[in-house]
Amino acid sequence: MRTIVIASGKGGTGKTTLSLNLAIALSKRNQRVILVDADIAMANLAIFLGMETCPITLHDVLSGEAKMRDALYDAQGKIKFVPSGLSIDTYTGVKVERLSTVLPDLSPFGDIMIIDSPAGISKDLTAALSSANEIILIMTPEPGALADALKIKIIADKMKKKFIGVVLNMVHGTKDEISKSEVETVLEIPVIGTIPHDTNIRKAALAQIPAIIKFPLSPASKAMDSIAGFILGETQVETTVKGESFISKLLSSLPFFGKKVNKND
Repeated sequence: MRTIVIASGKGGTGKTTLSLNLAIALSKRNQRVILVDADIAMANLAIFLGMETCPITLHDVLSGEAKMRDALYDAQGKIKFVPSGLSIDTYTGVKVERLSTVLPDLSPFGDIMIIDSPAGISKDLTAALSSANEIILIMTPEPGALADALKIKIIADKMKKKFIGVVLNMVHGTKDEISKSEVETVLEIPVIGTIPHDTNIRKAALAQIPAIIKFPLSPASKAMDSIAGFILGETQVETTVKGESFISKLLSSLPFFGKKVNKND
């Protein structure tokens, strides 16, 4: 089973939206998909799916009170779903370091596992990264988001994780936004998808129906469907990695970013 974590250096980038809709897009391609809400402290995927009342969650599994398959549910889009608890009370007994040992128990039930990780840098994020074989970074086209994405890349490189690529989300197409080539130059990872700003995403969230189901022909839905095709090798992307950009030079001058990570360390 392929295990893919969707990661972001900051909140508000659309990480959960991408995780959900990408899982369904892969399911439409005859993949058995398991979607896991590994944003253990700030879970909300169950709300997006209208499944707030699931009796057993990942919290129970990581607390040692349930088995992994007991927290597996059928969800919209013909996917399997593992929710995290919505109550902070159930989070107190969670041992997040167990995540990488319990998720493999779901291998008989899926071909691909999509893991929605927490934003930022924390032990919960490290646990999510450790649980996956592949990573997709999602970011908005702004300098702060790029800097945060670079932090995640540094951590993942030290863990020797494989990157599928970067997704640029909420793109308006204005000249002041960071370009695809800027992102690829700084992160040294190909941009595998550009998702335009789309008001249908919010409408779908309010309806608790994934956008790719409620608005399949919307620009954002089409973009996320295309990313699913790339993951399965149906399409390729052209990269534009060139010389060092202004932003790359600026970031490399900062102490945290200036040192390249040696993947052999």
